[in-house]
Amino acid sequence: MERKLMQKTIAAIMAVALLGGAVTAPVGSKSLFGSALTANAEDTSTASFDEVTMTLTLSGNVVKSDVQKWGSNNAVKKVVCEEGTVFPQDCRGMFYAFRAEEMDLANADTSKVTDMYCMFNGCTSVKKLDLSSWNTGKVIDMGNMFSGINLLTDLDLSGFDTTKVQNFAGMFSNCSSLKKLDLSSFYTFSGKTFIGMFSDCPSLEYIDMSNIYTKNAEEFNSMFRNCSNLKELDLSRFDTSNATSFRYMFSGCSSLESLDLSSFDTSKAEYLTGMFEYCKNLKTLDLSSFDTHNVKMISNIFLGCESLTDVDLSSFDTSNVISLNSTFMNCYSLEALDLSGFDTSRVTDMTNTFRSCKKLTSLDLSSFDTSNVKTMSYAFDSCESLGELDLSSFDTSSATNMINMFSGCRSLKEINLSSFENPKVTVMNGMFSNCTSLEEIDLSGFNTSSATDIQRMFSGCRALKSVDLSSFDTSKVTHMGYLFFGCSALESADLSSFDTSNVLYMPYMFFGCSNLDHLDLRNFNTSKADQLASMFQNCTSLKDLDVTSFGTSKSYINQKDILENCPAYNVTCESVQLLLDKGLIGMRVAFTTNTDLKTVVINGPAGEKKIDVSELEKNADGQYTAEYYINATQSHEPIAYSFYNGSGRQINLIDSKREIISYSTYKHSVSDLVGDYLRLYNNDSTTYAKLIELLDKLTNYCNSAENYFSGTSYTVTDMSDEDKNVMIAEHSTTLGDDVKISLVLNSATALRIYTESKNVLIDGKKAAPKMKNGNQYYELSNIAAQRLLDRHTVSIDGREYSLTPMSYVYRIIKNDPARKDALEQAAASAYLYAKAAADYVK
Repeated sequence: MERKLMQKTIAAIMAVALLGGAVTAPVGSKSLFGSALTANAEDTSTASFDEVTMTLTLSGNVVKSDVQKWGSNNAVKKVVCEEGTVFPQDCRGMFYAFRAEEMDLANADTSKVTDMYCMFNGCTSVKKLDLSSWNTGKVIDMGNMFSGINLLTDLDLSGFDTTKVQNFAGMFSNCSSLKKLDLSSFYTFSGKTFIGMFSDCPSLEYIDMSNIYTKNAEEFNSMFRNCSNLKELDLSRFDTSNATSFRYMFSGCSSLESLDLSSFDTSKAEYLTGMFEYCKNLKTLDLSSFDTHNVKMISNIFLGCESLTDVDLSSFDTSNVISLNSTFMNCYSLEALDLSGFDTSRVTDMTNTFRSCKKLTSLDLSSFDTSNVKTMSYAFDSCESLGELDLSSFDTSSATNMINMFSGCRSLKEINLSSFENPKVTVMNGMFSNCTSLEEIDLSGFNTSSATDIQRMFSGCRALKSVDLSSFDTSKVTHMGYLFFGCSALESADLSSFDTSNVLYMPYMFFGCSNLDHLDLRNFNTSKADQLASMFQNCTSLKDLDVTSFGTSKSYINQKDILENCPAYNVTCESVQLLLDKGLIGMRVAFTTNTDLKTVVINGPAGEKKIDVSELEKNADGQYTAEYYINATQSHEPIAYSFYNGSGRQINLIDSKREIISYSTYKHSVSDLVGDYLRLYNNDSTTYAKLIELLDKLTNYCNSAENYFSGTSYTVTDMSDEDKNVMIAEHSTTLGDDVKISLVLNSATALRIYTESKNVLIDGKKAAPKMKNGNQYYELSNIAAQRLLDRHTVSIDGREYSLTPMSYVYRIIKNDPARKDALEQAAASAYLYAKAAADYVK
């Protein structure tokens, strides 16, 4: 006795040491434990553990909490009961999550037990369970009793008395290794719920339910769900007269080939959702006895019944049904469906209704009332054999979603949807995509005023030759990508009504429309679009394309391959050069064309310039070049190049990467161009040091000139003292009192010499006088940047002076070296620019 007491004391201490925390109840279960799990130092435990045999022994009047302490303890490999062991009335969750591999509980007296809910739930290691002598005559609840015992292959419950049991829900759920169940001794007169009783038992091949009584049952939801190896079921004794829900009852019973439900009374049924879902081998199904006048939901009822060739629904009363979501989806073998008796006046959801009924050749929907249907997305998607479809009775006034509604209807040659109004439809994405035989479609009645997404709408309609969308209102549309993708037979598309002012997404819109030879998109506004990639790619016949309205100035817009393999008439802007070889600053655009280009129009701060292409010469690369010049005060003002054919129509302008230039007008300022150069060459500042210096000083020069003449406040770099000293030393000039000079920066750069003399020679040549505001002057005009430091000999009445254009700068700085006003900055910047230009040409 002393040794036994010592063993029990050690066992109690071990229980405290091995149990790290509270046992976790299954999600969604009721409370499993009635008291706290605390160790008792006294010898009162009714569960003792032998470390050597790794066996937990139950004895006496078992206290549930004594047993529960050992839940989730990996040390316990076996559980046994001594003779005389009595289980408590409440055995709820008593062995929950035990890790034992064997449980021999045959000696337990269970005559007082009323609650066995979750009793062995989660015993994932149990391979042998002996309950052969159990008395369950008083048990009311067996819900989830064996749930999750996934290694158990056999279970003998022949002695079970279930006459008082009301709850069988989930009793054998997730017993994934259990192969057969003999429940012939089960008399379930009191049973009210059988929800999920055998769900997720994929190895179960046979169940004997010959004495199952179900008259009091209200729900059979998921009763046999995912019993994927079950080949037959005898439900002839089932009384379903009080049942309201059969949700997913046979879902996933993929081995069932037939099912006799002739005894089923469904007069009170409201929910048949997913009832036969994924019964992949079920070939026929007789539901002629079904009374469905109270049924609200038949969503998914035949979803995935891949082998079903015939189903008679002529007796179905659907007057209360509100959803047909996925009702016949993936019924691959169905060839015909007569739904002419269906009352769909309350239906709001037709998503996936007939999706992937690949062999369906005829479908009678003449009785369908769709006035309340809100979503029709994927309704007929992938009905590959459907050759015709009469939807003239369809009322789409409440519909909001038609995504992929007819997508993949490969045999459909024409479809008349003139009755479709669609005032509330926002999404038509892929509506007719991959209707590969579709030649004609009437959308004249379509109201698209609410539409926001029409991308992929006709994608893959490779037989469609023309489509009239002139009535389409696209003012709210944001997505048009892939709209006509792969419409290789399309010859014309009237998009004159399209308003694209809110469109963000247009990639691949006409990709592969290889028969399309003209497309007028002059009304397109792409100012908000950031995706135009491959928009006209592989439109190999498209020459007459007008995209001059395309605004593509967003820095992040994607135009990759937009005109790849598209011979559209256009002008290609090959390159842009900065010109400093005259007294002005110039921009030269080099371009090529594949059409009858007539006129180049250039607009800029120096006014409009029109050039007849016949007057232009080509450079060494065979490219036309057109130049435009400005003075130093105009560097920030844009210069715009546009191109026109003989009839005055603007021609598309693209760049050398074949991307569309915004509004087909090259628009850039000299300042922007200089910035482009600097970003390009700053990566190799050593090699391009002189060029970078020149561009930097040009920017400084233009900024200071604009500050002086226009009163702007651009940042200007001051001249260093060293540069001042060099400039004074190299450009000192002495003039007579009757001679003055000035430097012109706000037109072609020039040095003006003011004198009343009529006898003036410049570099030995007789100079002609000019007059301005009553003052006579002589001029060294149009001086290129690199020549601004050159010396010139000026003779006035025989007196010779040595001058440079920088002599004027010398006089300003020499007179007041500390001067820092706008004039000084302009003069100094001119010198620094001249110096950089001269250095660059060396």
